[in-house]
Amino acid sequence: MWRKLLEFDEIEADCSQVNRVIISLGRGLSEG
Repeated sequence: MWRKLLEFDEIEADCSQVNRVIISLGRGLSEG
């Protein structure tokens, strides 16, 4: 059970990192 929760947390962290990259790219495109 704990392993599943840890894996889920890791997946959530990856998603948040991807969202940050997408947001930063979007800002760069809008500014460029």
